[in-house]
Amino acid sequence: MSSSLNLTQNFTIDQTEKGLTLTPYNKQYKYCLVFLHGYGMTVSKFFSVFLSAELLELLNDFKIYIPQAPRRIPQNKEDDEPATFSWFSYRDVNTLNEIVDEIQGYISHECKVLGNDPKKIFLGGFSQGGFVALYTSQILKESIGGVITVGAFRSRVCKYFPERKDDVPVTMIHGLADDLIQWDLVKVAFQDLLQKSYVKTFLIKEMKHDLNNAEARKIMYQFLRHQDINFKSSL
Repeated sequence: MSSSLNLTQNFTIDQTEKGLTLTPYNKQYKYCLVFLHGYGMTVSKFFSVFLSAELLELLNDFKIYIPQAPRRIPQNKEDDEPATFSWFSYRDVNTLNEIVDEIQGYISHECKVLGNDPKKIFLGGFSQGGFVALYTSQILKESIGGVITVGAFRSRVCKYFPERKDDVPVTMIHGLADDLIQWDLVKVAFQDLLQKSYVKTFLIKEMKHDLNNAEARKIMYQFLRHQDINFKSSL
């Protein structure tokens, strides 16, 4: 089952059980962003990030696909809250590899649509989705345009973190007020990756574990537009 909604004359929203897609109204786009939500979330509660003032202009020529994580998180029987989801099981690395294969398939398809130019495709994610995006980007067949993460962490589900032979630009944004995934732990977990010349990090002093920070969204926009990132650290 799917549904389509035209909110403005500029873009449409299409949702299926597998995810949500934001597309320019004329269905013509030059770039594609695949963005993965965090643990315990759903696409319906997440996609509004891309309707913010800082990111809305992307929908002039970007297709934004937000897939729904496949693993339902168990809830108490008396809990009336909607179901939430996870990308993989922390006990089974095969569940992570299955997700990587799905993302690979989607990116390969979009690459063909966009004239076999993988540089027009971007991958990103928040929290657990950020980890999946980073992990996937290192083993993709295509050398895509870049990877951007917000509040990402490294899961212990995989014993090693793969490393690409070519340099796919990576931007990592993290809040220093994030008390759920503390930067001091993240920088140790990703210490090898963070030393690479193609990886940039942006630390925002008052940002918590969310995407409700205008500065973070501005950095996302500038990165996706291949602009020099205008960021003034508040440290």
